[in-house]
Amino acid sequence: MSRVYFHSPHGTAELLGSERAWLGSIARGPAETAWGLDMHGGIDRAKAILDLAPEVPDGQFGANYLHRHLREAVAQEHANKAAYAGWRPGQPMTAPTSHEPQRQLISALRTRLNLVCLHLDGKMAATSSAVMNRPREGASSLPSQPSS
Repeated sequence: MSRVYFHSPHGTAELLGSERAWLGSIARGPAETAWGLDMHGGIDRAKAILDLAPEVPDGQFGANYLHRHLREAVAQEHANKAAYAGWRPGQPMTAPTSHEPQRQLISALRTRLNLVCLHLDGKMAATSSAVMNRPREGASSLPSQPSS
């Protein structure tokens, strides 16, 4: 498995891939709780999170599907509210309702936050699972020292 090395002037620490996966699974629960995304609680929280993420042109960062899911969920939420307006217990629904767009939005956003990260206004919002396990090409393994 992959390993992550942390270097400091006092030594090097090694984190095995299995340890990283275990720590990621432990941190994922509190991270999901902190994001506050509930499959059955409406889309307000997802809208608040995606308001921080600029919608980018197609093909960049792969985040466009989240904004598309959001637009579909908002449209369906308005349709659901219209269907429930005037409805009384014991009466048939006046129009069909669906919660599938909401489910797709919350599921896709949870997956995106758990697996990768979400670019928020030019900054990266890293999540518990977004730890890079390999150095960038050309990057030194030790921090550069300022020249005097």
